[in-house]
Amino acid sequence: MKARITFREATHLQAAGHCDGAASRCYYALEQALIPSYERYFVLPSKLISSLKMPRREGIDKLKKWPHDAMVAACSQFVGSINFKHVQKALALRVIADYRPDKVDPGELQVITDAVPGIFRWLKVPDETV
Repeated sequence: MKARITFREATHLQAAGHCDGAASRCYYALEQALIPSYERYFVLPSKLISSLKMPRREGIDKLKKWPHDAMVAACSQFVGSINFKHVQKALALRVIADYRPDKVDPGELQVITDAVPGIFRWLKVPDETV
């Protein structure tokens, strides 16, 4: 599955000392694991955003793509509170990595990369197949 490949890329970047790149890839690995889980239960972005009482957006009823805030908010219903905090933190680190001048803290990144395999197990993310 793509999520596992993306997470492997994150761990390679982390091992090479590229914490910003690793944080970004780690978040996207979680996103790639979460969205199929939501869709297995027929949770679509427009339905979820209205049920979470998130700010109304133009065209939300036709929304097919998951906005980051909706993806993270939906996570609370799927992975439990501890894993939810890790997904929230992964998004926060991705924002630092991609948009802020400061660098991602290696210790904070390690907490997230340590949590990802457990989240994958919780979501029943298939192993990579060759």
